[in-house]
Amino acid sequence: MIREFDGKINQYLRDFDGKDKEEAGQRSLSRQQLKEKIERYKERRAQYEQLKSDLQHSGESQISLTDPESRSMRMGHGVEASYNVQIVVDQKNKLSVEHEVTNEVIDE
Repeated sequence: MIREFDGKINQYLRDFDGKDKEEAGQRSLSRQQLKEKIERYKERRAQYEQLKSDLQHSGESQISLTDPESRSMRMGHGVEASYNVQIVVDQKNKLSVEHEVTNEVIDE
């Protein structure tokens, strides 16, 4: 995401530089709109830099942007942000004996 934001910022800066050379009547973003877009991408880039730093300091292997405690886990033929639920069932009585919910990716 950081590389993508850098690319967008660079593209808008090129557009910003070329704005003076723009032909009359051509519809495109104004200088102010370009400035606003560049600023938004810089803010989002800073947020992702902070997430990257947090990830490095936490020792975790991933961060979920939707639910901070969930992790990406294989679900069928895809991957979803979820939890790992382990359940022990008494076979004779068909009753749940124990359960544990974790965010560790242990079933691969």
